[in-house]
Amino acid sequence: MTDGYADRFALEAAFLILLAVGLGVADERPLTIVGVMAAGWVVVSLIELLAWRASRPAPPRVPELDPVEELPGWDVAEIIAPQAPEQPVEVELTTVMPPPAEEGAGETRRRWFGRRT
Repeated sequence: MTDGYADRFALEAAFLILLAVGLGVADERPLTIVGVMAAGWVVVSLIELLAWRASRPAPPRVPELDPVEELPGWDVAEIIAPQAPEQPVEVELTTVMPPPAEEGAGETRRRWFGRRT
């Protein structure tokens, strides 16, 4: 492993082991040992994160583009077709009425729901 991972791993493992042994020799309470070991693990994780980010290749640079010259454009009024002015339209109102009943025709027809006329 040429990227130094093995050396870094050995150093981090030795740190955590020595931290645990030191806390055990100091006769600390188990809750204190767990808390300090968790903090040590966070330190080791941050070291690994920084090493990982440093080993990633840099993103390719995008060359800066020259600013685009503003091209002559059209005005919206030129694009939209002119509309004819609205003129009032005279509308004849109509109603729909049934045809007038013929006189003398006494026929009755069957209607819906049994109604008769």
